[in-house]
Amino acid sequence: MALTVKMQRVISDGKQDLVLPQKEVSGLEFVCLEKWNRQLVKMLTGKALDLRPGKAAASGSLSSKVWGEIVEQRQNVANQKLQEALEVEVKDNTANGARKKPKAVRANSKHMIMLPEVLDIECRERGLKVLIEGINTQTIWMHFTDAEEAKPRVTRRSGSKKRARGHSSDEEAEDGEVDGEQKDEDY
Repeated sequence: MALTVKMQRVISDGKQDLVLPQKEVSGLEFVCLEKWNRQLVKMLTGKALDLRPGKAAASGSLSSKVWGEIVEQRQNVANQKLQEALEVEVKDNTANGARKKPKAVRANSKHMIMLPEVLDIECRERGLKVLIEGINTQTIWMHFTDAEEAKPRVTRRSGSKKRARGHSSDEEAEDGEVDGEQKDEDY
């Protein structure tokens, strides 16, 4: 019996752990984020994914602007890389006497052999590395680094203690503390 030991990234919310599919490409670790993964949806939204008729609106969902932007940017970069590859092919053929301009083509899985495995995309002023795998789908293989790991939340004090100490609203904002609740940061 052969044993295999692997190092994997684990997503934890303190109550449960989630190990998503992972792979190494070009020396980088990538994690598979699937829009319809029930465990991932539950962990990120706090609501279970429920696709039954009439229940979908109240259930958890990863349908968001940022998800769409990442998928769109991956597609745009793949289209651009494909056009560059086709232009090189046309230049080679033009040297041999053929004259044909390549028409715009939308990159899909059949073009993966012509495209780099890892794409560098820009989303909300952040550079991301994603795999070409999953093109034309809602599945995103994303490279996580220590910079993408969750930051601990700032704890807040209750409002009565602040008033007793004489805190001003400016000091509260600096401390990251408001009304005894945890402050959520926008990532």
